Amino acid sequence: MKTILFVCVENSNRSQMAEAFARIHGRGRVEAASAGSRPSGRINPKAVEAMREKGYDLGTHASKGLEGFDGRSVDVAVTMGCGDECPLVVAGRRVDWKIPDPRDMSPEEFRGVRDLIERKVLELLAEIAPAPLAAAITVRDLLRVLDANPAARMHWMLPDGAFVPAHYHITEVGKVRKDFVDCGGTVRSTTSCLLQVWVAHDVDHRLETTKLAAILRIAAPLLSSDELPVEVEYEEGLISQYPLGGAEVTPSGILFHLGTKHTACLAPDRCGVGDGGGCCEPSAADVRPL
Repeated sequence: MKTILFVCVENSNRSQMAEAFARIHGRGRVEAASAGSRPSGRINPKAVEAMREKGYDLGTHASKGLEGFDGRSVDVAVTMGCGDECPLVVAGRRVDWKIPDPRDMSPEEFRGVRDLIERKVLELLAEIAPAPLAAAITVRDLLRVLDANPAARMHWMLPDGAFVPAHYHITEVGKVRKDFVDCGGTVRSTTSCLLQVWVAHDVDHRLETTKLAAILRIAAPLLSSDELPVEVEYEEGLISQYPLGGAEVTPSGILFHLGTKHTACLAPDRCGVGDGGGCCEPSAADVRPL
């Protein structure tokens, strides 16, 4: 299990929230702790309130120094942009996030820093301790998650750890069938449910689980089966399709993990892949001298 230490000066705001988010999102995959070079001895009430909005009780934490980590190695040490005042600790890797100190910020600005920290933690977890992804979940699986968590926010994490902007829309629910012939001559067919995700300029828009469940039920006659695997179509420079690999219930809503698709040969025994040949390589009879 990977170990992460978040370090700032007072250990009362940024590093405490980072530790909390690592515990929330990395449960069972990482061990998270935080410390300060000059601990204040108290958790900022603003941080406690900001994390309470996320369903986490930061009041159970304590502001502490680095004494407990003297000589102890961690896999990743993350400093919060506090410059020379953040000491180096023994770590396999060091990262500095350059996050502003929210101590004297307004509640709204404080929430902005909190949300930035959550995104950074999720990106780090996706890199060092990614959640295991199952096969693409089905329409039935998705509806179960949505129905079990009514009126919840949804977050969509791309394979590289980045996120679809929060003000996305689901503009299409499609049944996509692909009929094809593989390189061994076998006729095949695959069918999936494709959710088209689109981002407009209405930055205050939020789609909740209850509405997405209603949209899927409207599309049920078209889909004709709730056993179809779900994929997500999203454009960021290029239009890409991602299998929906899993869903995680977090204090800030449902976190959907988007996987990747790969090409493959479905008939290696017939087209010669793996034995030095291949379906696109000419045979000796096809080679003619110039």
